[in-house]
Amino acid sequence: MRDDIAALFEALLLLKRKKLSHLEKLYYSNCEKRNLLKSGAHEEAAQKAEKDLILIQDIDLIDAEITKQKEKIAAKCGISPLDFHKKFSSVSHFLIDEYVSADMQIRETAKKAMAENELYLKELECAISTTGNDIEELRRIIFIVEKIRPLC
Repeated sequence: MRDDIAALFEALLLLKRKKLSHLEKLYYSNCEKRNLLKSGAHEEAAQKAEKDLILIQDIDLIDAEITKQKEKIAAKCGISPLDFHKKFSSVSHFLIDEYVSADMQIRETAKKAMAENELYLKELECAISTTGNDIEELRRIIFIVEKIRPLC
């Protein structure tokens, strides 16, 4: 592999590692939010969810940088950016092997993070439903107390 292409691949790998790190943070954050919900710390879970939005925006920006980097590599190699994966997945070089490995790790971690997020959303819906039922029960109690109070 030419030195200029290798340098571009190294920069691409840094971006891939950064994305993987962000996805891992998102996964652990989703786990933590679920634990916070279970312990009744709904406000903390909501704050964590707001912080996750920033993390997701960062992942989107990294994805854009990855796309630009892949386009640079494709242009230097004289191939279409659409053929990037097909072209380089068949080349044997340690940088490409690392790229493919990072890509697989990203997919696996993203899948885990999404699954954990789905569980969090289901538990959040349950907590909201329970809270709604609790509110309705409190309304009934207040209504009954107001009816009884004049009798005392």
